[in-house]
Amino acid sequence: MTKKEFVTKMVEAIQLAKSRELRINAAVVCAQAALESGWGRSGLCVKANNLFGIKAGSKWRGRTLDLPTWEWSKQRGWYKTTAHWCIYPDWTDCIIYYGEMLQRLSWFRDALDYTNDADKFLEALLPEDGQPGWATDPRYASKVRAVGARIEKLGGPRWC
Repeated sequence: MTKKEFVTKMVEAIQLAKSRELRINAAVVCAQAALESGWGRSGLCVKANNLFGIKAGSKWRGRTLDLPTWEWSKQRGWYKTTAHWCIYPDWTDCIIYYGEMLQRLSWFRDALDYTNDADKFLEALLPEDGQPGWATDPRYASKVRAVGARIEKLGGPRWC
């Protein structure tokens, strides 16, 4: 899959997901998915339609896939571990779950106030020290923004 094909497929999946009245920012969703899934080429995306690296929590009742991952913490730095990942039937269902998760988990709810502002939406997803949030990588926001700029050049959602 080329990056252009990824963007086209993501835009279609986002439109279908948003028809369910999800409160998401399309540019951030597309950029996060590209970054997390290696533009749709990661084993997790190919095997599980998991675009965002969403792990299966204790309440997840769907199928799972165990794969290795890298995590970061102030105490340990980067370390390798195995995680239980959610499996989705398709990309649209993954995006719907992502949007529902933002509504369900209190530490993501602030992002819902910024669905028309990509920078603020993204910042609201990220953890403050010692708090839960989207990614453990301290450079995650800058990486997502850089991918978002590339997606925009490929005809994807505008970062605004």
